[in-house]
Amino acid sequence: PSIRHTYWEALNDLVHALQHTCEWDEWSTQFAKLQKQLARELASGGQPLFVKPFHALVYPLSVDQMLLVARSYAARAIRLTKSLLPTPMKTTIALTSKRKLRVGWVSSNIGDHSLSHLMSSVFSGHGAKIEAFVFALNGDNDPGDPIWRNKIKKTMGKSHFVDISAISGVQGASIVNKKQIHLLIDLVGYTGGGERANEVFASKPSELQTSYMGFCASTGAPYMQHMIVDRVVAPPEFQSHFSEKLLVLPYSYFCNDHRQQPSWANIPSSKVSRNQFAELPSRGILLACFNQLYKIDPLVFQIWMKILQRHPHAYLWLLEFPPVAVDNIRKEAKARGVSSDRLLFGKTLPKREYLERGALADLFLDTPLVNAHTSATDILWAGVPLLTLSRESMISRVAASLCLAAGRPEMVAANLEEYEQVASAS
Repeated sequence: PSIRHTYWEALNDLVHALQHTCEWDEWSTQFAKLQKQLARELASGGQPLFVKPFHALVYPLSVDQMLLVARSYAARAIRLTKSLLPTPMKTTIALTSKRKLRVGWVSSNIGDHSLSHLMSSVFSGHGAKIEAFVFALNGDNDPGDPIWRNKIKKTMGKSHFVDISAISGVQGASIVNKKQIHLLIDLVGYTGGGERANEVFASKPSELQTSYMGFCASTGAPYMQHMIVDRVVAPPEFQSHFSEKLLVLPYSYFCNDHRQQPSWANIPSSKVSRNQFAELPSRGILLACFNQLYKIDPLVFQIWMKILQRHPHAYLWLLEFPPVAVDNIRKEAKARGVSSDRLLFGKTLPKREYLERGALADLFLDTPLVNAHTSATDILWAGVPLLTLSRESMISRVAASLCLAAGRPEMVAANLEEYEQVASAS
C-alpha cells in the first residue's frame, strides 16, 4: 500500500528531533528511510516538500540534494504569490546621480537574536549615499532583551523601520514596493519566519534581490539574483551549488559587530576564574564546543572521546542546548569508554557572561557537519584558539572563513586525521 505524503513530513520532523536530542542510533535508522525517499523523489523529477530546506542543510545530504530541496520550496512560494498577485509589481526605479540608493533589509530576527547581535552596526553604517530601511517580519513581543530591537529601531528612525509582522508576505511585499527599494536583501532564507519572507521575495517587490547571512546555502530561487559570500565558503568552482550569482567579498562574508568589541572582548583573565562557574573543575584542560548539540555527529564525537582517553586531565565542555540531549551525550561517552564526569555542560547565559565564561576554554573544537558561526566569532573575539574542519557545503565552511580572515590558517584542519592530530597535541 502507498504511504500518505504526510507520513514523510512526520518522519522528517522525527529525524530532526532525534538529531537535536542526540539519539544517534535511532536517528541513523530513521534518516536512512528519509534519505531513500528523498532520493527517490528527486530522481523522478519531483519537488519534495516533506524535507524542509533548513533541515536538509543540517543533514548529511549532498549539496546537490540540498539545492533541489531549496528549489522545491522556492517553486511553492512562486505558485502561492502568482495566485495572490495576478499583476506583477512595477519595480523599474530610476537611479540618478542625485538620488540615494534605497536598500531594504528583510528579517524575522530583529531583536535578541544572533543575527541582530552580529549585524547591529551594519544598520547604522550605510553612509550618506544610501537610504536604508528595515522590514521586520517579527513583532515587538519577541522573547529576550528588548534592547537589541530598540537599538535598531532607534538607528533606523520611525519612518525607516517598518514592522510587517501582522500582515501576509504578499502584503508586506506591497509595502516594500511602495518604498521604491532598489536593492532588497534577505536575512531570512528558509530559517524561522522563512515562509513569509519567501512570499515577500517571490512577489518580486524590488528589481534587485540578494540573499545574505540568514540562510547558509543557496535559496534555489529564481527571484533571488545574488548571494553574498566569500572565496572560502563558496569557492569559484562551487558556483554550481548556487542558483544565484555570487557576490564575493574579500576576507570573510560573515558579518560580526566589531563595535561591540571593546565592551566584551579582550576580557582580562584576572577578572574571570573557573570557580565562578559551577560546572568547571579547578584544574585540567578545557576542550570546549559551544555549538548547539544537534551539530555534533558520531564521527567527530568519536574523535573527541579518543582525545579524552589520551589526556586523562582533559574535559569536554559543551553547552546544555538543548538540556534534553545531555543524558544521551553522556551515554554515548560511556559507550566509548569515557566516564560521564569528563563531560561538562554549561547553561546558556546572557552575552557578556557567556563570553567571560568562554574565555576560560583552552581550545574550541568545531563540528564539521555544521560549523560554529556566531559561536566562532564569539570565541575568537574572546581570544580562544579554534580548530575547525571544512566539508563541501557552505554551512560547513564558515568557521574556516573566519579563521583565515583572522590570519590563522593553522586553525583549519585538512581532514579528520589532521583534526584529531592537532587537537590531541594541544
